[in-house]
Amino acid sequence: MNKRERDTLAFKIVGSAIAVHDALGACQPEMLYHECLIAEFRHRGIDFLHHVPITVRYRDIVRERGMIADFIVEDSRDTILVEVKRHAVLHSAGISQALGYMRMGKFPRGMVLNFGFGTMLDEVKHLNLSREFG
Repeated sequence: MNKRERDTLAFKIVGSAIAVHDALGACQPEMLYHECLIAEFRHRGIDFLHHVPITVRYRDIVRERGMIADFIVEDSRDTILVEVKRHAVLHSAGISQALGYMRMGKFPRGMVLNFGFGTMLDEVKHLNLSREFG
């Protein structure tokens, strides 16, 4: 798979987020953004799972629902973990949270969508485990 094919799914996710951000504006309740992203993903025919449990394993401890990812979005070529935030400024804690979900769930790609005060294009953080921890 080439980079262009791989980034098609990311482009669709960001386009959906832009549509929702344009309609609702900034810093609304986070669950409202979830509900509207669900509607937008369905409208665009994007396959996704919402509130996906991620198993956490540490030594002899196994927590089946140790973490809950906001969205897992996928197509025939790619899978991207998506976390939704609504902060005036995207903090490193939100990025660290998404990276932790990606590591535990073995998702190589992720994205944080921050419905803050900036434009959505400025509020998207693309994450790649091999790049972040390579």
